[in-house]
Amino acid sequence: MAEIHIFSDASQKAYGCVAYFRKGTNDDIFTSFIMAKCRLAPLKKLSLARLELMGALVSARLAEYLSNSFPWITSDNIFFWSDSQIILHWIQGDPLRWKEFVRNRVREIQEKSDPNHWNYCRGKTNPADKLTRGLSIYALVKDEVWWRGPDWLSSSNLQCELHTMKLMPLN
Repeated sequence: MAEIHIFSDASQKAYGCVAYFRKGTNDDIFTSFIMAKCRLAPLKKLSLARLELMGALVSARLAEYLSNSFPWITSDNIFFWSDSQIILHWIQGDPLRWKEFVRNRVREIQEKSDPNHWNYCRGKTNPADKLTRGLSIYALVKDEVWWRGPDWLSSSNLQCELHTMKLMPLN
């Protein structure tokens, strides 16, 4: 089955996302870069959590664009990844609980994506981190993770990875 995996991240300088195509059977998994979107952080200082939310919103909009562009892509086979547990709680919760800035963005993310398809990934394995840290074009061209995604994305045990990285509920 073909899948799309979209990773988002943010820093005080920029936020954005990167999308990968994943297809294969059991031991033969193929992954490839599709596209990335990056935005400069606004001049008005925002908290890192709000910038991460902006990155998640770019991810949801990219997913909508890909779904409209390719008929075989449905919401069932699009998965989202973030290293921010805060935004994952926002996305998987009731938008009415949050102030207007967060509420409006969470609402749009929930309209454009399935909140249950948002997952946690460790920051060290998040390829979108490269967008937000100012990596040079020369470094990106040579970076295998940028072109193929994290190693675990090519694993036949991705379903296991999904479960072990699921967000832990707050008490």
